[in-house]
Amino acid sequence: MQAGQDWRPARRGQLQVRFLLYRHGRRKQSFTKQTGTQLPGGWLFDDDKGKRLIFLGTLRPQQAASAPPYGEERQRDVAAVIERIAPFRWRMALVKNDGQGDQMLDIYELIPVVNGSS
Repeated sequence: MQAGQDWRPARRGQLQVRFLLYRHGRRKQSFTKQTGTQLPGGWLFDDDKGKRLIFLGTLRPQQAASAPPYGEERQRDVAAVIERIAPFRWRMALVKNDGQGDQMLDIYELIPVVNGSS
């Protein structure tokens, strides 16, 4: 995954969700969902075998300016695994709290696009 590129999941009907992956220095990468009502954002870490990425972050409501750090508000914490499934395709399995004490699983298929194209 390249730094500073927009990412969108595969289309289902006309649904597209925008993401941003950004590299901070040599080792740190962040991931942010840019559209929707709940916006997960956080840090990506290599797993011990280098075959997938682990995401730890928090959910930010669309109207909020920022999200709390991971671990500060457990109900907003999210975790995910990102695996490459094909050339230029990744799948993100994200676990989050539903607000009623249960967990939900969101699956995103990530495909890089050039800025301005759809």
